[in-house]
Parts: sequence; C-alpha cells; structure tokens
Amino acid sequence: MTKQIIVTDSTSDLSQDYLTQHNIHVVPLSLTIDGQSYVDQIDISSKDYIQRIEEDADVKTSQPPIGKFIEVYERFDFRTIFTCL
Repeated sequence: MTKQIIVTDSTSDLSQDYLTQHNIHVVPLSLTIDGQSYVDQIDISSKDYIQRIEEDADVKTSQPPIGKFIEVYERFDFRTIFTCL
C-alpha cells in the first residue's frame, strides 16, 4: 500500500499537537533578525518572532534550503506520495 506524507514549511505555523495528530512534517524557514540568523521554530518561537516584528526589528525570511526537504523525503521509501503545502 502506498503511504502519503504531508510536508510543509514553518510558515504554516500549525500547533505541535496538530502536526503530531496528522503526521505532518515541517521544514523550517531561515530567519534573519537584526543581522542574526535563526531557524524558525527551533531557535525562535512564533511568539518571539512576532514580538520582534512589533518592536520594528529588521526581519527577513528565506525559504528553506532544498536539501532540508530532500532530507525529509529520504526518510521514506520510493512508494511514498508526498503532498507539499
């Protein structure tokens, strides 16, 4: 039987409970805030990120490196269907 996996990046901002319940895999964005680099949801929470925006910090985002998506895909066999959101 073919397995289906959902993969999204961290802009989805879904709760950990929801991600776990629905077996959704997240690839984090890269964030730069006032020149310092962060990995979204690992180095900085959504709450802290929003607070920095409200404080008028210089905030930049970047899509996840393609290699991070490949790392997720490689955890599953070739018969897996990936749905990327």
